Amino acid sequence: MSPPNSDKKTHVCELSPEQLAACEDLHIRMVGSLTRRLIGAWSLSEADAEDIVQQAFVKLLRVWPTIRPSTAEAYVRRIADNLALSLFRRRKTERKANGAWLDNNRCVSTSPDLDAKLADVLTYAIDGLSAGQRAVLAYQRDGMDDSLIAQQMAIAPATVRSHRRKAIPQVREAVQRRLANNGEQEG
Repeated sequence: MSPPNSDKKTHVCELSPEQLAACEDLHIRMVGSLTRRLIGAWSLSEADAEDIVQQAFVKLLRVWPTIRPSTAEAYVRRIADNLALSLFRRRKTERKANGAWLDNNRCVSTSPDLDAKLADVLTYAIDGLSAGQRAVLAYQRDGMDDSLIAQQMAIAPATVRSHRRKAIPQVREAVQRRLANNGEQEG
C-alpha cells in the first residue's frame, strides 16, 4: 500500500523533484564563489559568509516555484548581499551601543578601600585596552558569564576569553609601570 498523498509534492518547500534538483545544482555551482565574494566584498569571516549563503538559499527555496530559473542566480546574489549588509549594519549598531555603554561605565572609585590615586592608575591602565577588552572586563565586572558577554557583544565565547586573557596582563603591566613611575617622581 502506498503512503497517503504520494502523488503530491512532498519535498522541501513543496518543490517537485526536478525543482529541488535544479536548486541543488545551483547551490553546488554557487556556494564556493559566493562565499569567497562575500568574504572579499564585505570583509566577513568564512563562517559568517557561509551562514549568509545558507540563509540566501533557504530564501530561494521558499520562492523557487515563483521565479524563473534563469534569474535564480542573480536572486541568490542579491539576497546574500542584502543579508551581508544587514549583518554589517547590525554589528555597527552593536559596536556603537557597546562603546556608549563603555563610556558610561568607566572605572570610578566607589569602594572606600580604593584610594583616588589607585583609581586613577586603574583608569589609566584600563583606558589603554582595546574597546573589546574593556567591554569584556566591564561586563565581567557586572557578573556576566562568557556566553552572555559573547551574545551581548555579538562575538564568539572564545573571543571573550581571548580578550580577557590579553587584557589582564596588560592592565597588570600598566599598573606596575604607572605605580613605578609615580614612586620615582615622589622619591
